[in-house]
Amino acid sequence: MIAEGEGDFGYAYYALTQFHILPSAYARMSLAEKAVLCGMIDYTLEIQKKAQKRSRKPSGNRRLRSF
Repeated sequence: MIAEGEGDFGYAYYALTQFHILPSAYARMSLAEKAVLCGMIDYTLEIQKKAQKRSRKPSGNRRLRSF
């Protein structure tokens, strides 16, 4: 879920920084290969986002005490 308007650039940047795929290799990929890679990137970002939300939620075992 790369930000709107970034298009291919956002995916190419993420592929470089996270998967070490050079921009030239990304540019040579077929449309099907790019679609698979973009799907994997979206899935990875979705998993990270869910994990981040879980880590910020307070656990249900904690009770707030009023004094």
